[in-house]
Amino acid sequence: MSRLSLLAALALALPQMQAAVARAEGPPARAAFEVRAVRDVSYVLKGDTSDARKQKLDLYLPKGSKDFPVLFFVHGGGWSTGDR
Repeated sequence: MSRLSLLAALALALPQMQAAVARAEGPPARAAFEVRAVRDVSYVLKGDTSDARKQKLDLYLPKGSKDFPVLFFVHGGGWSTGDR
C-alpha cells in the first residue's frame, strides 16, 4: 500500500474513530462545589486619587478550600472603558 493510499484510508476512517471514542467516553463529568462570592473589594490605597468607586474587584472563592489556584481575568477596554 502506498503512503498516499494509507493517508487517504486514515483520513476517511478518522471521523468514525472519533465518534466511537466519544461514545465510549460519554459526557464529561462535572465537578460539584460551592462558591462564595465576595463583591466590591476595593483595591485603592489610602491617599490614592483614583476613583475608588471604580477600583473594585469581585472574588469567587471555593467554600471549604485553601491553597487553590487563582484565575485573574481582565476584560478588554484598554484600561479606559468597560466594566466588570
